[in-house]
Amino acid sequence: MWLATAGPARGEDLRDRAHQEFTAAQADFDAGRFTAALDHLERAYALVPHPELLFNIARCLEELHRTQAAVEAYDRYLAVMPNDAAARERVTALRQELAAHPPPPDTSTTEAPKSAPPVAAPLVVTTPAPAAEHKPLYRRWWLWTAVAGVVVVGVGVGLGVGLTRPAAPSSFPPLTAQ
Repeated sequence: MWLATAGPARGEDLRDRAHQEFTAAQADFDAGRFTAALDHLERAYALVPHPELLFNIARCLEELHRTQAAVEAYDRYLAVMPNDAAARERVTALRQELAAHPPPPDTSTTEAPKSAPPVAAPLVVTTPAPAAEHKPLYRRWWLWTAVAGVVVVGVGVGLGVGLTRPAAPSSFPPLTAQ
């Protein structure tokens, strides 16, 4: 019985923990602590990859003036929610801002900036190609082509030999005993 209920309970536990992280992120965002809000949102997204969390991650990145990372987060959000016109407008405005004011090249080699966790790839199920069947020899096309060729040649030779005229009488008649 425990195995039957373990799955849903674990899922509910993950959703509860994700909701706690989201609530903490909302409080931090409202207080202007965008870095802390971003950390909470990333943990919530790692627990339950809900598309709206990607939108909120992008908002935090936008407030932190990490425009390129915000554009990437909006792109991931729009990949799963393509009909959100407001998000599309925001990402268009951010792209225009990036085009007008490109970020300076990153020369630091210490640590890469933290970005939102990637969207889980959709599950693709493919069926393997059927294995090539082993055909017996008598079911191969080339065997019967060869047999037909031999028959045609044999019939041709047989007709050629059978339909020729007999040779002229020999100049040496058979010997007979007298």
